[in-house]
Amino acid sequence: MEPEWTSDAHDPTSKRKRMRFQLTVLAIAGLFCAGNARAENKKVLPPDRVSIYQVSLVCPAAPQIGYGTRAKPVLLALERETTVAEAWLNRAGTLMAIEDALQNYRPNHD
Repeated sequence: MEPEWTSDAHDPTSKRKRMRFQLTVLAIAGLFCAGNARAENKKVLPPDRVSIYQVSLVCPAAPQIGYGTRAKPVLLALERETTVAEAWLNRAGTLMAIEDALQNYRPNHD
């Protein structure tokens, strides 16, 4: 007698189900790994090292996201400056954050 799990080996429907299950498992594992990597990359900066500016880099085709084609050259140019450590654009494309480089950092002692 043939084992139950091999009886549908040539059935295309069961192959699709197995493939869908495997892809689902891989997708969940990928999301889990990406979430962990993202959480590890967070850093805490003193508020006086970061400047936030209101910008208008919203994508005209998708108003809920930033306009990457316009933002990338600006962000790269800022990061080439010796006075800037990093620069970011929020997802909506409405705020830009610029981190001062350490050599320019002078803590505020009130």
